[in-house]
Amino acid sequence: MPKPLYIVLEGVDSCGKTTLSMMLADVLGATLTREPGSTGIGQRLREILLDPSNGAITSLTELLLMNADRVQNLSEIVSPSLASGRSVVSDRSFVSTLA
Repeated sequence: MPKPLYIVLEGVDSCGKTTLSMMLADVLGATLTREPGSTGIGQRLREILLDPSNGAITSLTELLLMNADRVQNLSEIVSPSLASGRSVVSDRSFVSTLA
C-alpha cells in the first residue's frame, strides 16, 4: 500500500487553487481541506478574518487566528486522514503565512 500524500496548492488570490484542489482531491480520492475554514472552528475563524467590520484586527491577531485554524485543521482532518492511509489535498497552508 503506497504511503498517503499531503499535497498543498499555493498561489496568489484568484489563480485557481480552489478549483484545482477540488479536482485533484476528486481524482485521487483524497480528503480536501482549505485554510482557513475546513473545520467548524475554522469556519468561524474564517468568518472573523473575512468580515470587513473587523478592519481594526492587528497583523499579530490575524496571524494567531490563522495558526489556530491550522492547528485545528491538522488535528481534526489532516492527521487522521493520513493515519488512515488517505491522502490529503489542501487549498493553502503555512506557506501562505510566510508569504
